[in-house]
Amino acid sequence: MSFPPFFLRRFPKANLPSHLYLTQALSFLTYLFVIFMYETLKSLHLIFVISWFAGLFYLPRLFVYHASTEDRLGIERFKVMEHKLFNYIMTPAMILALGAGTWLWLGFGFEGGWLHLKLLLVVLLVIYHFFCYRFMILFAEELNPHSERFYRIFNEAPTLLLAGIVFLVVFKPF
Repeated sequence: MSFPPFFLRRFPKANLPSHLYLTQALSFLTYLFVIFMYETLKSLHLIFVISWFAGLFYLPRLFVYHASTEDRLGIERFKVMEHKLFNYIMTPAMILALGAGTWLWLGFGFEGGWLHLKLLLVVLLVIYHFFCYRFMILFAEELNPHSERFYRIFNEAPTLLLAGIVFLVVFKPF
């Protein structure tokens, strides 16, 4: 295992007293721990975001089918599916994704204009999430005011927001 370049600049090989070698070793172990924590947290954040987006893509698709369903059994089945998806998958995944993302942001010092725009897009996703909740409640009360076509168009919003977020995170344009 080789030391990263900044570590070698900070701790060049020299004739040091033995207690300073211990300090170097502890500093390096701290560095490894921080890198491990960062990579672990980033991985968890991605897993939670993917889970959240699976729900954001699927729930409006259920709305499309629910809006076009006429039979009582099908309507009741969609109510159960929507409820379970929203409450047991989407909302916990959103909370965990936002928590891990906030920890990454505040704990590891990300900054820049790209981050501000990304956070705005994330806020729009959270608003979208709660619009999904509102529509789910309307379906549960059998008061759906929208057509199947409306939900097909509504279903495209998270795709656009996801594309914007991914490009901002990868390219960090400003």
